[in-house]
Amino acid sequence: MIAVSWTVEPVGHEQQNGQRQIGDSQLAQSGHLQTHAKLYGIGHLITLAPYNKREQKTTLNKPIPAMFITFEGPEGCGKTTQIEKLKAWFAGKGQPCLTLREPGGTHAGERIRAILKDGQSSLTPMSELLLFLAARAQITQTVIRPALERGECVICDRFTDSTVVYQGAMRSLGWAFCQEQNLAATGGLRPDLTFLLMIPLSVIRERVISRGQGDRFDLMGEEHHQMVIDGYSKIAEQNPDRVKILDGTLSPEAIHTEIISCLSRRN
Repeated sequence: MIAVSWTVEPVGHEQQNGQRQIGDSQLAQSGHLQTHAKLYGIGHLITLAPYNKREQKTTLNKPIPAMFITFEGPEGCGKTTQIEKLKAWFAGKGQPCLTLREPGGTHAGERIRAILKDGQSSLTPMSELLLFLAARAQITQTVIRPALERGECVICDRFTDSTVVYQGAMRSLGWAFCQEQNLAATGGLRPDLTFLLMIPLSVIRERVISRGQGDRFDLMGEEHHQMVIDGYSKIAEQNPDRVKILDGTLSPEAIHTEIISCLSRRN
């Protein structure tokens, strides 16, 4: 016995579909092609074709194709926690996945990161921008693009949106100018999907500012943190198809559930 599916196309009636088990001899008689039959006195054209349950299951549980996913948001929004949860989810599906952070991800990038995060570093806005761009150019060409070409999903903690918000808006280097520099550094590579975790200034104050310790970005004044919030809101408004806004004040489990739901819908 093998499984087959059929399509019945009656004259003057709606098409009908279904599946059932038939014997090899019956299949041989049908020629595994099309056969005519008389059902209830009406002429029908019946098409037989193999019905493969394994193929149906694969379709319903197909792996997520290689995607470049970024996480963005103001300081203390919970990106690291969500990246770890998403990485574990991909691992559970047997999906190759690479997690990175920006700046960083390469030997050169990590050294640049140390300079940028150092509270003792006195950098001009342009120096800061160029360091970020150097680290980004390196990780894009040597890590991100090769991973995507291998069919891996890449999850990155910050990418080009951060530069537009922090250096373009907050450091007043200009929105369009920083977008142009990003284009040069990445060769035009853009994330397929960005999860933007948004929290209000009061939560940033509670999670970051009140601690009185951290890197030079954590310790920015409240005015600068608000500029970051406003900048990300603009990013989301300009890129509604790519940027998914998440409420960073929800529990980590609730945020993760929303992320998985978003990925499932896109798949």
